[in-house]
Amino acid sequence: MGQRFENLRSALTGRGPNAALPAIAIAAAAGVAAGAVFGLSGPASSGGLPKIDKKASEPTEMTAPCATRYGRAWSMDLPDETVGKKEMEDFLSGRARKIDRVWGVEENIAIDRGERGGRMTVRYPKGSINPSSKDERPLGGAGFVARLLPEDTSKACLRYRLRFEDGFEFVRGGKLPGLYGGEAPSGGEEVDGTKGFSMRLMWRRDGEGEVYAYVANKNSDYGASIGRGNWTFEPGRWVEIQEEVILNEPGAADGIVRLWVDGRQVIEQRDLVYRTVDGVGIDGLMFSTFFGGSSPKWASPKDQSIAFDGFELFAGENR
Repeated sequence: MGQRFENLRSALTGRGPNAALPAIAIAAAAGVAAGAVFGLSGPASSGGLPKIDKKASEPTEMTAPCATRYGRAWSMDLPDETVGKKEMEDFLSGRARKIDRVWGVEENIAIDRGERGGRMTVRYPKGSINPSSKDERPLGGAGFVARLLPEDTSKACLRYRLRFEDGFEFVRGGKLPGLYGGEAPSGGEEVDGTKGFSMRLMWRRDGEGEVYAYVANKNSDYGASIGRGNWTFEPGRWVEIQEEVILNEPGAADGIVRLWVDGRQVIEQRDLVYRTVDGVGIDGLMFSTFFGGSSPKWASPKDQSIAFDGFELFAGENR
């Protein structure tokens, strides 16, 4: 039992017990207090911040995939078995700075060691939707929030693969993992730039993809849809995702998100406000996946699954 849990604890480090993490150079940005006036053109959202330009998500110049431009900071090496909530918390907290909001792992995650550090298959039972839904529905999907990067990280890259099972029915949409900082806001929570952000992905109708952004200048009561339809997920086929986040300077709407699908850049958005103070950095992986939305119209129409593997984080100086 002890050795098995030790394997769990070391899995998030992507290294042996005596190895050291790669050095990560962090650049400190000169900031301004929250609530500073943004001297920028464009329509204003709440708090005086310029709204995200929904028409500006397609890249005008191609950039090399982010995993080729940063040093690898972490990779996931999954345990040999399906784990319960406590074991998953132990596993995640081994070298992570913090682990929070673990749900659905015992009910809906199956692990197959295989290659690439192991594979997680996440189950979405028929009728399942957002786990915060007040309806009595089966729990579908799973989630955890893991702080895996040094404090004050301002540039980072997440890479992973996923495969929607053959015949997957997308319905209206659902959530997929992404980078986050601070309190990882979601579920309609207010974002003012002082407590954090989240940059999950979503699938939408017919498999259309997007970045689902909880940032201070989002143009929605929920997440902002960035690049919807710039690519499409195809059931039965493995897809590699790379997501790059570069934080804005406090006082400027110049934060960046880029996304690559199988090495092809599909998104570049350059007007994001991730933070309004210096204390917010990129913390790590927000693993969050479920159908929804919260109304029954979003529910999974049948028992189905998505497989995930190859989770890696990259950070440091941009090469």
